[in-house]
Amino acid sequence: MISEVKKLSVDDLDECVATFKDASLNQAYAGQVIDWIKTGLSHNELWGALTNTGELIGIMWIEEKGFFHEYPYLALICVKDSYQGKGLGTFLLSIYEAIGRALNKKKITLMVGDFNVNAKRLYESVGYQEIGKVPSAYMPNIAEFIMLKELD
Repeated sequence: MISEVKKLSVDDLDECVATFKDASLNQAYAGQVIDWIKTGLSHNELWGALTNTGELIGIMWIEEKGFFHEYPYLALICVKDSYQGKGLGTFLLSIYEAIGRALNKKKITLMVGDFNVNAKRLYESVGYQEIGKVPSAYMPNIAEFIMLKELD
Protein backbone atom coordinates (compact mmCIF):
# COMPACT_ATOMS: atom_id res chain seq x y z
CA MET A 1 0.00 0.00 0.00
CA ILE A 2 2.72 2.50 0.99
CA SER A 3 5.79 2.77 -1.16
CA GLU A 4 7.40 5.79 0.48
CA VAL A 5 7.36 7.96 3.59
CA LYS A 6 9.19 11.22 3.08
CA LYS A 7 9.48 14.75 4.38
CA LEU A 8 7.14 17.04 2.53
CA SER A 9 7.94 20.58 1.41
CA VAL A 10 5.94 23.75 0.89
CA ASP A 11 5.63 22.63 -2.74
CA ASP A 12 3.30 19.88 -1.46
CA LEU A 13 0.85 22.31 0.17
CA ASP A 14 -1.83 22.18 -2.52
CA GLU A 15 -1.84 18.38 -2.53
CA CYS A 16 -2.02 18.26 1.28
CA VAL A 17 -4.94 20.69 1.36
CA ALA A 18 -6.78 18.84 -1.41
CA THR A 19 -6.27 15.50 0.34
CA PHE A 20 -7.16 16.48 3.89
CA LYS A 21 -9.54 19.46 3.69
CA ASP A 22 -12.55 17.11 3.89
CA ALA A 23 -10.97 14.69 6.37
CA SER A 24 -13.05 13.81 9.39
CA LEU A 25 -10.25 15.05 11.67
CA ASN A 26 -10.27 18.43 9.93
CA GLN A 27 -14.03 18.61 10.38
CA ALA A 28 -13.76 17.78 14.10
CA TYR A 29 -11.26 20.61 14.59
CA ALA A 30 -13.24 23.14 12.55
CA GLY A 31 -10.76 23.29 9.68
CA GLN A 32 -7.67 23.74 11.83
CA VAL A 33 -5.89 20.68 10.42
CA ILE A 34 -5.15 22.70 7.27
CA ASP A 35 -3.48 25.39 9.39
CA TRP A 36 -1.46 22.72 11.19
CA ILE A 37 -0.36 21.29 7.84
CA LYS A 38 0.80 24.74 6.74
CA THR A 39 2.74 25.23 9.97
CA GLY A 40 4.31 21.78 9.79
CA LEU A 41 5.40 22.44 6.21
CA SER A 42 6.82 25.87 7.07
CA HIS A 43 8.91 24.26 9.85
CA ASN A 44 10.05 21.41 7.55
CA GLU A 45 8.50 18.90 9.98
CA LEU A 46 5.70 17.35 7.91
CA TRP A 47 6.01 13.78 6.67
CA GLY A 48 3.87 12.16 4.00
CA ALA A 49 2.98 8.55 3.21
CA LEU A 50 2.58 7.88 -0.50
CA THR A 51 1.30 4.89 -2.45
CA ASN A 52 3.23 3.38 -5.34
CA THR A 53 1.18 5.64 -7.64
CA GLY A 54 2.28 8.72 -5.68
CA GLU A 55 -1.07 9.30 -3.95
CA LEU A 56 -0.68 11.08 -0.60
CA ILE A 57 -2.66 9.04 1.94
CA GLY A 58 -1.21 9.98 5.33
CA ILE A 59 0.68 12.77 7.03
CA MET A 60 2.51 13.32 10.30
CA TRP A 61 3.82 16.52 11.83
CA ILE A 62 6.71 15.56 14.07
CA GLU A 63 8.19 18.26 16.28
CA GLU A 64 11.55 16.75 17.21
CA LYS A 65 11.85 18.84 20.39
CA GLY A 66 8.19 19.64 20.85
CA PHE A 67 7.50 18.28 24.34
CA PHE A 68 9.40 20.27 26.98
CA HIS A 69 12.01 21.00 24.26
CA GLU A 70 13.29 17.49 24.89
CA TYR A 71 11.04 14.75 23.51
CA PRO A 72 9.51 14.34 20.07
CA TYR A 73 5.86 15.34 19.86
CA LEU A 74 3.48 14.06 17.21
CA ALA A 75 1.57 17.28 16.61
CA LEU A 76 -0.58 15.76 13.85
CA ILE A 77 -1.27 12.40 12.34
CA CYS A 78 -3.97 12.12 9.71
CA VAL A 79 -4.87 9.24 7.43
CA LYS A 80 -7.05 9.79 4.40
CA ASP A 81 -10.53 8.66 5.41
CA SER A 82 -10.77 6.02 2.67
CA TYR A 83 -7.55 4.38 3.98
CA GLN A 84 -8.46 4.29 7.67
CA GLY A 85 -8.68 0.89 9.33
CA LYS A 86 -6.04 -0.64 7.02
CA GLY A 87 -3.01 -0.42 9.32
CA LEU A 88 -1.65 2.85 7.97
CA GLY A 89 -1.88 4.62 11.34
CA THR A 90 0.05 1.81 13.01
CA PHE A 91 2.67 1.94 10.26
CA LEU A 92 3.07 5.73 10.59
CA LEU A 93 3.42 5.39 14.36
CA SER A 94 6.26 2.88 13.80
CA ILE A 95 7.99 5.49 11.61
CA TYR A 96 7.50 8.08 14.37
CA GLU A 97 9.06 5.68 16.89
CA ALA A 98 12.00 5.03 14.55
CA ILE A 99 12.59 8.77 14.26
CA GLY A 100 12.51 9.06 18.06
CA ARG A 101 15.06 6.26 18.39
CA ALA A 102 17.26 7.81 15.67
CA LEU A 103 17.26 10.98 17.79
CA ASN A 104 18.37 8.88 20.81
CA LYS A 105 15.20 9.74 22.72
CA LYS A 106 13.73 7.50 25.42
CA LYS A 107 10.20 8.90 25.18
CA ILE A 108 7.81 10.15 22.49
CA THR A 109 4.54 11.98 22.98
CA LEU A 110 1.28 12.94 21.35
CA MET A 111 -2.18 14.24 22.22
CA VAL A 112 -5.52 12.90 21.05
CA GLY A 113 -8.98 14.44 21.30
CA ASP A 114 -11.48 12.72 23.57
CA PHE A 115 -13.89 12.31 20.65
CA ASN A 116 -11.31 10.24 18.76
CA VAL A 117 -11.89 6.98 20.60
CA ASN A 118 -10.51 4.72 17.86
CA ALA A 119 -7.25 6.66 17.65
CA LYS A 120 -6.80 6.58 21.43
CA ARG A 121 -7.44 2.84 21.40
CA LEU A 122 -4.81 2.46 18.65
CA TYR A 123 -2.22 4.45 20.59
CA GLU A 124 -2.83 2.39 23.71
CA SER A 125 -2.57 -0.85 21.72
CA VAL A 126 0.95 0.06 20.58
CA GLY A 127 2.17 1.07 24.03
CA TYR A 128 1.20 4.69 24.66
CA GLN A 129 -0.02 5.53 28.14
CA GLU A 130 -2.34 8.36 29.09
CA ILE A 131 -0.47 10.72 31.40
CA GLY A 132 -2.99 13.55 31.58
CA LYS A 133 -6.15 15.12 30.24
CA VAL A 134 -6.58 18.80 29.42
CA PRO A 135 -10.18 20.04 29.02
CA SER A 136 -10.69 22.46 26.11
CA ALA A 137 -6.94 22.43 25.42
CA TYR A 138 -7.33 23.72 21.88
CA MET A 139 -11.01 23.64 21.02
CA PRO A 140 -13.94 24.30 23.33
CA ASN A 141 -15.65 21.08 24.41
CA ILE A 142 -12.79 18.84 23.25
CA ALA A 143 -10.53 17.48 25.95
CA GLU A 144 -7.09 16.30 24.86
CA PHE A 145 -5.42 13.23 26.32
CA ILE A 146 -1.65 13.56 26.68
CA MET A 147 -0.07 10.26 25.71
CA LEU A 148 3.51 9.09 26.23
CA LYS A 149 5.42 6.05 25.04
CA GLU A 150 8.68 4.81 26.50
CA LEU A 151 11.06 3.64 23.78
CA ASP A 152 13.22 0.60 24.41
